[in-house]
Formats: sequence, structure tokens, C-alpha cells
Amino acid sequence: MATPAGPAGRYGVLFAAFYAAIDHLDAAPFLAGHRPASTQTFQYFSFTTLTTLGYGDFTAAGNGGRAVAVIEALVGQVFLATPGGPSRRRVPGPAERGQEPFRTGDARAAPATLQIRTA
Repeated sequence: MATPAGPAGRYGVLFAAFYAAIDHLDAAPFLAGHRPASTQTFQYFSFTTLTTLGYGDFTAAGNGGRAVAVIEALVGQVFLATPGGPSRRRVPGPAERGQEPFRTGDARAAPATLQIRTA
């Protein structure tokens, strides 16, 4: 099975392994409702949790699985916030670009008016 590229893909597979380990080591089934669990199910659950999408078709039954799912959802929030970081850098203002800034009452800063003609 191919691993999705990038750090988010690696984390999704890592958390899927955690869920499989919990299912294997715990006497109770990992998924609520005694649903059958497989590698694909754990990866699906992991990626819907990592992206905080959470369809709700699979739910962790025990407290350990729920705790790991919460940690994974928090890790997923980091991946949502991190890519936007470089785009939030400060944009230089008009004075820093060598332009004169707009002043209050300046005709260039006045909003355009819309005139509607009726027939």
C-alpha cells in the first residue's frame, strides 16, 4: 500500500498504526459498535481525524483510542495553520514602496459613485 506524500501522510499512517496497536493489545474492539477493523479502516479513520473531517461512520470505542484521536486532531490543526504562515507576512505600505500614501479627503481615495439612469 502506498503512503501518501508529505508529513501529513506520514502522520496519518503513524496514527493508523497506533490505532491498530490499540486494537491488537486491548481486549475490547477499537471501533464502537463492534465494527470490523482492518488496515484500510484504520487509515480511513486516521485521515478523517487528522483532517478534522470526522464523517462519524467510525468512532473509537475506548478512552485510549479517543485520547489518541484527540491528539491526532490537534496535530491536524498544525498542518492547517502552517502552510498559511508564509502568506501572512507583512506587505509593505505605500510609503515603503516609494509612493505617497492616501490622505483623508484625497480625491484619489474617494469612492466612486454609481449613477443609475432610468428610461
